[in-house]
This record gives sequence, C-alpha cells and structure tokens, in this order.
Amino acid sequence: MEFQKLEKIFLKPHKDSLNNKKMENHNGANQENGNGLDIEHIKKKAEIIEFLVQIYFSFEKEKVEDSVPKSVMFSMVNYMRDEAQEKLFAEMFKSNLDELFKESKECSERRSEAEHMLKALEDARYIIDGIIE
Repeated sequence: MEFQKLEKIFLKPHKDSLNNKKMENHNGANQENGNGLDIEHIKKKAEIIEFLVQIYFSFEKEKVEDSVPKSVMFSMVNYMRDEAQEKLFAEMFKSNLDELFKESKECSERRSEAEHMLKALEDARYIIDGIIE
C-alpha cells in the first residue's frame, strides 16, 4: 500500500464506527463488534501499524549496518596505531642510541661545507667593513 492511502485510512475516523452500530451477518462487508467498531477498519489500521513498524525497523537496520563497520574500523585503526607506536618506541630504545643519533656521512659533508662558507662570508664582511671605515 502507498503511504498516502495508509495515511488517509489511518487518520480519518470510519463513518460506521461513529454513527451506526449495525451488524450484518456472514457477508463480512460491515461486520462490527459489540462496541460499534468496524472489523475491516481495525484490520486496515493494524496493517498500517505493521507497515510503519516494518519501515521503522528497516531504517534502524540500515543505521546498524552503517555504524558497525565504522566502529570496527575505528577500533582496528586505533589498535594498530597504538601497537605500532609501542613497537617503534620499543625498537628505538632497544637499539643503541648512539647509532640512532649518529650523523650520516652526507650530512657531515654538507655541514662542513656550510661551516667553510660561513667562515668565508664572515671574512668577506670583515674586509668590507674595513674598507667602508
């Protein structure tokens, strides 16, 4: 059933249940119980409620289907991050710290060239300052 039809049936009161209290036997068109409520109208309302409950549970199922993989990934990523960090720190402190802080040959050469350049620039500045005075 479409939702608009369901809405009309569910929200509008049934005429027979408000005005008449008639009972017809065996044909089932307008069977009413002793309180004046149309059984067909009650069945339709029950179907509507069942339909709405099914829609609600389908939305909830989608929410769970979306949230479970996200939470699993979140916990896996956090676990891996913590484990990797722990293992890296353990390796770092297990190995020789002098070896970790040892300057590479390439860096040493670049630092020495920079020191020579700095000395040459200071000498040039000293010479220029002597000329200007």
